[in-house]
Amino acid sequence: MSKEEKAWNDLLRLIKEKDFKSEDELKAFMNSIMGKPIPEKPKENLTEKERAEDLVYEAREMHPAEGRKNAEEALKLDPDCILAYEYLADTEISKLN
Repeated sequence: MSKEEKAWNDLLRLIKEKDFKSEDELKAFMNSIMGKPIPEKPKENLTEKERAEDLVYEAREMHPAEGRKNAEEALKLDPDCILAYEYLADTEISKLN
């Protein structure tokens, strides 16, 4: 699930950067990337918020102990990172089950 979420997030970032002037421009862009991998922004161009989100997406692919470290690092970058809080809560709940 997290790979798909990250892909959607990357697509939304890309669309926001393009600043389309019309629906036709957006449709043309979407058609141009159809069937291709969604390009990721280079890490050095990411905001701290975006870097934090990416750390959480990576955490979801890791063992929970390692993922927790990623989530904590995400919160250092962006103390308001909802994805990190959700991840930490999910890992705590899974310990109870």
